[in-house]
Amino acid sequence: MTKLKSILLCLLSVGVFGCNQSGEYTFTDGNQSQNVGSGQRDSRSGAIIKQELDEYGNLVDCGIGSSAKKLNLPNCNQVVSRRVEAIKRQRAATAQEIKKSQEDSESLISNKLAGNKLFTLPNGSKIRVKSRVVYNDEFNSLIINAIVEKVDSTSEVFENIFIGKTGRLTLNFVDSSDFDFLDPVTIPLNIEKGLSQNIRYRKKMGPTTSEIIGMKITAREPIESLREYNKVARIDVSFRP
Repeated sequence: MTKLKSILLCLLSVGVFGCNQSGEYTFTDGNQSQNVGSGQRDSRSGAIIKQELDEYGNLVDCGIGSSAKKLNLPNCNQVVSRRVEAIKRQRAATAQEIKKSQEDSESLISNKLAGNKLFTLPNGSKIRVKSRVVYNDEFNSLIINAIVEKVDSTSEVFENIFIGKTGRLTLNFVDSSDFDFLDPVTIPLNIEKGLSQNIRYRKKMGPTTSEIIGMKITAREPIESLREYNKVARIDVSFRP
């Protein structure tokens, strides 16, 4: 009874105020539905007019159902549909951009600057130094890995390298024009001194647990920017026992 009275009151008041009757509608994209609101009825044509954001973020007039044709306006469902598709495309583009950024980052990390060099000590002993430098984007630093291996040396001479006070490795970063580009990095071979600088040392054992055939060394070095790392073409390693 109340609904009937409301309709009659609305019809009687058309000549003075017009009849603003809301009409709700729902947009469905096949997977989910969303209520996109209600519109207001035009007093002259009886068509329902609403405003929706289009795919460019602009607020535009549109019609609900057959009202669109009556008013020569775009259909609200179509406006919403185009907006939803634009959002999907933007999300897909953002996801692709994130994926590419991750791939580029992984490529940088796996782009290794490596070296392998044989050194002869004053007493005729030979050792080999293998080095590798990678960029760590999490800490914006270089991770330096080196392995000092015994090639032709007694165990005593080799172990003394890491006990003496003067031994060191120096890494020079060279650009494509064969000029030093970054400040060189010096790593002490003395284990006690290196540990105080947060450098890690790990023994590489031979067939028996008493024979040391190498020492693995890991250090970190802050770098100003990724741009600097990209300009490094190779590393030169020098050794002083």
